Amino acid sequence: MNINNEKSYIVSGDEEKTFISDVNFEHFYRINQQVSEVSFQNEIPTKMVQTGTRFFQYKNYSQEIDVGLYGFPYCLGSLITDSTVGEFPDYLRELSQFNRVFSECRSFSSSGIYDMEEQRLLFEGLRMADLGNVSIENREISECCTQMSHLYEWSFQKQIPLVAIGGDHLLTYIIQSSLKELKQEDIILVIFDAHHDCKNTIFEKENVNHANFVKKLLEFDSIKKVIQIG
Repeated sequence: MNINNEKSYIVSGDEEKTFISDVNFEHFYRINQQVSEVSFQNEIPTKMVQTGTRFFQYKNYSQEIDVGLYGFPYCLGSLITDSTVGEFPDYLRELSQFNRVFSECRSFSSSGIYDMEEQRLLFEGLRMADLGNVSIENREISECCTQMSHLYEWSFQKQIPLVAIGGDHLLTYIIQSSLKELKQEDIILVIFDAHHDCKNTIFEKENVNHANFVKKLLEFDSIKKVIQIG
């Protein structure tokens, strides 16, 4: 099989060899060549925690990526005692293992996921990377905003869009707090939710939380409009 002329995908490998498949995943081949995975951990100024499980088991083999995914395992914005919502990023990673995605040998773009209802491949050709979870050892909102600012400053420099996965809804507030110092553009926020999250609570004077964060965001000059669907 000539991997230079035919489309093929990297299935697995180690320090000595790599296993690849044809485009239909019907035939598999071994090549005596190592393909090293790229890590952005030393490049990103924010402390990122690498997780044992990644989204779609997808391995990134290229420094040039189209989108970065990261988790923000935060739960202190919740008014529910002992909330476990901060575990969702890793839980979603585990669920995504049922839809494994492979890297193409030449471009390192993804094989995509087949949608049975629409009968088409989703994000075929997309180069993505699981950047890990943002470290939130210090859970103060101000410290989280600082960490997030470093991450988005890196993404702007690299021109890499980021997909954030929380955590409770306070993640939106933390991201927008970071962006207002970095990106001098008007922002229209589109929110899909069954609640407005503009509540007045007994905690409002002290804390921004998952139930009032939209009301707090409306105080930002950078937020020009909020569209709520739900």
